[in-house]
Amino acid sequence: MNKYFFRLFILFILTCLGACQQIPNNDTDHNSPTEYIINSSTIVTLPNLGVESFEYTPILPIDNTIIPRTSPSTSTQSPIPAKTEIPFNVCSPLADETITTLFEIITNPFGNPPLGREDLHHGVDFAYYRRGDKMSIEGEIIQSILPGVVSASVNDRLPYGNMVIIETPKKLLSNLIIIKFGIAEGESLFALYAHMGQLPKVGLGDYVTCGQGLGTVGKSGYDIVNPHLHLETRIGPAGTSFSGMAFYDTSALIEEMDNYKRWRTSGNFRNIDPMVIFQEILMLLHPTESTPTP
Repeated sequence: MNKYFFRLFILFILTCLGACQQIPNNDTDHNSPTEYIINSSTIVTLPNLGVESFEYTPILPIDNTIIPRTSPSTSTQSPIPAKTEIPFNVCSPLADETITTLFEIITNPFGNPPLGREDLHHGVDFAYYRRGDKMSIEGEIIQSILPGVVSASVNDRLPYGNMVIIETPKKLLSNLIIIKFGIAEGESLFALYAHMGQLPKVGLGDYVTCGQGLGTVGKSGYDIVNPHLHLETRIGPAGTSFSGMAFYDTSALIEEMDNYKRWRTSGNFRNIDPMVIFQEILMLLHPTESTPTP
């Protein structure tokens, strides 16, 4: 008889233990981290927020994506990454002028030359004769308008004199500029700075930043009477470099003349008005204000 009760007691204990194991644990730790995989190389860790209310703040991971945090009470879907615009800036080509005041010192505007022709003006000239306490623009520091790589650094050759070309690849440009000028894959924006008063301060292949000094305003080059900065901008094949560049004359090498033709008249580099670039950045920074007309 005792053995019978003992067996019943053991069976009762085993039944209770099995029932206890089926009881769900509702004491969830809402402070333990949850991992959201953004891509194969980036993991962003967020806290489990439970049902508490909080401020909706974006989280900026290292790959320039924004992951919006949403409350589980309003959305059960995983956050969807949204690409952000690459920070973009344009600098004045002259250290003592702002982008706005550039429009005040244009002495020869862009001429929109026909394809393959030398006539009209391929760029914009900046100069002044009396401005504040300055009697001339000569000697003013020329700056790169965009970051990029030096694709040409030429020492006193016709017609540009001492000049520099900077290539800015598409990945460093804003969508605004890319769409405005129809920049395709495999293309870059090139900026040429001419008639420097001294040899360029940068060499072929150097990387430059926006606003970095390239040289000073002068009057080197073809038949230049008054010192000024000549600025050209073109869209062309990415990764192009020019070992030299010169107008057709008896002192020019064949390679120099071929490079000049490729840059100016071949159609490989399509000409755009630099002032439109400045106008677009002004509209981006001050959308409610009227901007100067190139």
